[in-house]
Amino acid sequence: MSRICPTPQEVVESATSTPIPSVVAVINGPDTDPAARRVLEATLRGAGAEVRHVRARDVVPNEHLLVYLGGPAENPTTARILQRLNVKGPEDLPAEGYVLASGRAGDRSVVTLAGADPTGTYYAAHTFRQLLDGTDRLPSIAIRDWPRLSVRGAIEGFYGSPWSDEDRADQLAFYGAHKLNTYQYSPKDDPYLRERWRDPYPDTELAQLASLVAQARDHHVTFTYALSPGLSVCYSSNDDLAALVAKFEQLYAIGVRSFNVPLDDISYTDWNCAADEERFGTGGGAAGTAQAYLLNRVVEAFVAQHDDVSPLQLFGHRIMLWDNYPVNDYQRGRLALAPYTGRQPRLADQLVGVVANPMNQAAASKLGLYSVADYAWNPERFDPQQSWQDSLDEYAKGDENVSTALRMFCDTQHWLETITGVDAPELAAAIEAFWPAWLAKDDAAITTFERHVVAFAAAPDVLKGGLEPAFATETRPWLTTMTVWGEAMATCLDLLRAHRESDAQAVRTLTTRLDTLVSRARSEVDPNDPSVPVKVADGVADRFVRDVLTAVR
Repeated sequence: MSRICPTPQEVVESATSTPIPSVVAVINGPDTDPAARRVLEATLRGAGAEVRHVRARDVVPNEHLLVYLGGPAENPTTARILQRLNVKGPEDLPAEGYVLASGRAGDRSVVTLAGADPTGTYYAAHTFRQLLDGTDRLPSIAIRDWPRLSVRGAIEGFYGSPWSDEDRADQLAFYGAHKLNTYQYSPKDDPYLRERWRDPYPDTELAQLASLVAQARDHHVTFTYALSPGLSVCYSSNDDLAALVAKFEQLYAIGVRSFNVPLDDISYTDWNCAADEERFGTGGGAAGTAQAYLLNRVVEAFVAQHDDVSPLQLFGHRIMLWDNYPVNDYQRGRLALAPYTGRQPRLADQLVGVVANPMNQAAASKLGLYSVADYAWNPERFDPQQSWQDSLDEYAKGDENVSTALRMFCDTQHWLETITGVDAPELAAAIEAFWPAWLAKDDAAITTFERHVVAFAAAPDVLKGGLEPAFATETRPWLTTMTVWGEAMATCLDLLRAHRESDAQAVRTLTTRLDTLVSRARSEVDPNDPSVPVKVADGVADRFVRDVLTAVR
């Protein structure tokens, strides 16, 4: 069976499978989710099948696969088919749960994709897509699945260049495909959201947001508008309350129904107006009182006035975790490409949900968000290392060479795991094994390390040709630097040989070349802060170069 992400809760699979026939008949209900239909149709056509939509009472040839799409409220016929497959339906599952069952019903092959609600059916369609990824055979399988956390997603809450609208559209499609149901719009550098929060959005910017709201809806993702007034708000001001409500009303008019007021990255001891100190006093407790006062008034003046607006996030219910992973705005010069570790399964008992704060680099952020989706859906079965490798494999579209190159590149950006004391653990392990081999003149082990260095230097070109163009564009300075460090390490090997052979001229020539390569490796800068050089395998590749230079002097 192909890897399904997020990991399902319950899977029963038999050893049998059937080929996808040339014609598949799909039976929808009157209220079957349109987005689920689109996903299913694209999946079947991708498997080489012609899709025909039929009615439950139509006569369909036995050689055609029958697919019933929609849960009980969408397609009443699915219940009967699930009974024939001896699979329990989705009626007792929580919101967004689903049942996917395939097998033989009498003398024909059938598939049922039934959600507890339309979002569940949409998720069932995406699970079906993953089942058929890279194969033209359908396993006999029964999946009952549901989310452990009800809120799962990402918050665009970083500093620096916000994502483009193209980035956001791509992210929303990714979220839907991986059962992430929330996107919080809160880029710190949107002036109308933070610095000039009182000003209404101009028509052009508002139209762009309206388009994103609609796209989110198409992928069953809740678009949350998270306003950040904390830099200048006067908590006791009626005018500021009116401005905040007016901003929310402007977003409500374009279809936003979920709101947040994150009061993060602000002072808790300095007031923005004298009236607040007079009303609330001083100190952290006073700040908390002021914030609660404002949020209560927002609930009364805005949320309570609309029956279809969700409760204000973070307000009045279980905690939602804003997880600063894989965000990198506090470590310029680095990407955050490491497994999602340190989150325990029982967190789910205390949280309503998790929203991850990604990097400025949207495409590269998908690697980490894959594991966030995996964890938030089923934390009890979450394996950080396995999920990380699965994310690399999926992003590489199953190409083993690309996946290997991607893992090697990500290894150079493991600074999230610096608690282990190693920035690039796999490269560091290879170097550690090399030195004893070099001293012992172990040719086989030396050759193994040489191949590692050659692959290291070649990895960026493999990724440029094997991944989506956005990844190469975002990570260009890091890919360039990785190539140069790879060339520097290869030069180090030549230098060691020249030294062992007492070739003084070659030592001088190679040392000069190495100095040039090191300078080049340190010349690339972070596009979000040109004063900061990018770091690749920091403290590992450069240390190897230093150690080699020390050894030949």
